[in-house]
Amino acid sequence: MVEKGSSDLTDTLSHVKEIVDSMIGSRLETLPRPLGSLLRQHVVGGGKRLRSLLLYLCYTDLKGGSLSQEDEDLMEKLCTLLELMHNYSLIHDDIIDDDTTRRGVPCIHVQAGTGAAVLAGDVLLRESFRILLEIDSGEVSRNFFEAAARTQEGQILEITLANDATTTPEEYLRMIRWKTGCFFSASCRLGALVAGASTDVQERCAHIGLELGTLYQLRDDLDDLGTTGEGNAYETRDGWIRTLRRLEQEYHQRLMCELSENETLPSVLLYLRHLDRIMGFPSEIEMETVRP
Repeated sequence: MVEKGSSDLTDTLSHVKEIVDSMIGSRLETLPRPLGSLLRQHVVGGGKRLRSLLLYLCYTDLKGGSLSQEDEDLMEKLCTLLELMHNYSLIHDDIIDDDTTRRGVPCIHVQAGTGAAVLAGDVLLRESFRILLEIDSGEVSRNFFEAAARTQEGQILEITLANDATTTPEEYLRMIRWKTGCFFSASCRLGALVAGASTDVQERCAHIGLELGTLYQLRDDLDDLGTTGEGNAYETRDGWIRTLRRLEQEYHQRLMCELSENETLPSVLLYLRHLDRIMGFPSEIEMETVRP
């Protein structure tokens, strides 16, 4: 097996960003002003594309060899599907949390009002449905909608827990696994599904994705706590940062063992090793102190 390096990951990420930005841009170009320009400003070229990158990596690892143009066309649609749905949820999150900026620019609801922001989210949802119709796969649609439903349940649970200072680590973990982990899980499962992998391999990929998404959210929350935080009641408790650091270390070690022991997903292992860099860390938080 040819050893993959960080340059391979960088090249793949650049490719994924390029195909996603191209398709999103083309699907939003006919929208009337100012909604169209606002959406393009926030969605095209923005974000880390972590979910679509995972889907692409799982697909290429399991497919093997060079991808045909048909493969690339399918990846373009699936990656774009994930990013449209993710950005749809971010618009809603910003309204719910009363955030003022996203990716360094004012949120859509700040620039154009809550009504326009809701409509902008609806446009992204609409385009997600169109892509599902173009793919025309019952299994893809079922997995996508299950992940979307669980993500919404996680967001509802987050609102419930936010004002409860007695929230336990178990409740917090369940919330982030639903809110974030389930869509990472769907990304990996969909990559395996369309690559023609067996049901067992699909389940393993879904499990890896769930763990990766949970690890991502743990690191993201630790970074928030290292700066301003989101003001959740349980975050102010003594020992909460230590709890998150312990959980982050546990998830990281477990994932390293699982991916290192099985060589079927070498690109996903590389993704894990460079997750901090993809997220923009460790400039904001020193993760070296909590991971081996």
